[in-house]
Amino acid sequence: MLKTAVYLPVKIVHNDDFIDKYSDWNSKRVLEQTGVELRHYAGENETTATIGYQALKNLVDTYHIDINSIDFLICVTETPDNILPATAYKIHQLANLPKTCGAYDINHGCAGFTYGLMTAYNFIKAGTAKNIVLITVDTLSQFMEHSEKAIQTLIGDGAAACFIDKNVCDNIMNFIYGTDSAGYDRVIVKHKDDNSELPLYLHMDGMDVFSFAMHNIQHIINEILEVNKLTLDDIDMVIVHQANKMILEFIKRRLKLSDDRFYINMRYTGNTSSPTIPLAIHDLYVNNKLKTNQNILLLGFGVGYSWCGTIMKWNVDNE
Repeated sequence: MLKTAVYLPVKIVHNDDFIDKYSDWNSKRVLEQTGVELRHYAGENETTATIGYQALKNLVDTYHIDINSIDFLICVTETPDNILPATAYKIHQLANLPKTCGAYDINHGCAGFTYGLMTAYNFIKAGTAKNIVLITVDTLSQFMEHSEKAIQTLIGDGAAACFIDKNVCDNIMNFIYGTDSAGYDRVIVKHKDDNSELPLYLHMDGMDVFSFAMHNIQHIINEILEVNKLTLDDIDMVIVHQANKMILEFIKRRLKLSDDRFYINMRYTGNTSSPTIPLAIHDLYVNNKLKTNQNILLLGFGVGYSWCGTIMKWNVDNE
């Protein structure tokens, strides 16, 4: 099984907290449209590195992992603490990981978990590493801007840590990945009015993102199934990046899947970017909703536009 742990900042922002900010705000309607009731924001003394470290600490404590056995740390984030050095180095320092442990960042967003999983898988299969911790973490709340109402509704901060070894990789199937860089600037952090003297903020072309999902996700899922010589009937659970409820419900209808085979869990976290998939896996596991030998299809998609997906067999015998 994939050992997971999460950390969500203690600062909670409810839908009602936006009532004074937007004159036409309706908390109930926002929940119905986005699937988000609350989200977590990094506090004044929290950074991407400290949040990522807390997820790693929770992982080590929960599963009694010897930190000296960890020989590689991969941190997936698009909100690093500094341009350099990599956030992974700060997490390495906070966790007091051994000097023999390699570490680096992957700059990725919505598809970041599955890209990170593929990287860890390739490392282990090549014999480069044996025990890898994959951390996905983002603090996009720092780039919130009043005019981007849709973004404020969706975005939350959070982190997830996963322990990946040979047993995990033996239960991971073939990956499918790709890039449509025509969507390069559809989700982007940039300067307001393209003026470098103004603050950076997160901008999203919501309609174009929805169009991308509408025209591509079902085809990508079919590719994942085809390369692994499976059909959708062989899949027990589909977990895709938790973008927003509208996109998720559209994908579920297209695939003709019931609620118990297509997981949505963004109500109390929002869209946390790269951590959404491991947050969902963790939520399923702690609520005893995963069983031995179930096939779980994982697909990250979004920023870039980029995508990466695979199928994992959930095998609790490897715990």
